[in-house]
Amino acid sequence: MKHIGMLFCLILLPVSLTAGNIYEVKSKSEANVTVCLVGSEGEADLCVFVVNNQADAKGKDEIWYYVSSPSSANAKVYFVKSKTEADVKVFMAKSRGQAGWKKSNKCRGMLK
Repeated sequence: MKHIGMLFCLILLPVSLTAGNIYEVKSKSEANVTVCLVGSEGEADLCVFVVNNQADAKGKDEIWYYVSSPSSANAKVYFVKSKTEADVKVFMAKSRGQAGWKKSNKCRGMLK
């Protein structure tokens, strides 16, 4: 029984380490979420702050850490130019304190 618990932890460990990782895909069909960058916080559904440390993004929609491999990502995003094509309108925050959901959105929880 002890071995089953250890095996369960080993299986879940990689999942917990990848939370918050974002990968930008090259085509819309590969994406989990389509994103449109907007010019002001008032237009945004979500304000995002990008970090250089993977641990800082763990479990947060609003804190992004870009990964270089789609297999390391928990969310694959595709950037579109039109707000009407986007699942989420994103404003790139200048500080961590500015980051967060500004409006209700069906994608809440999908980017962490």
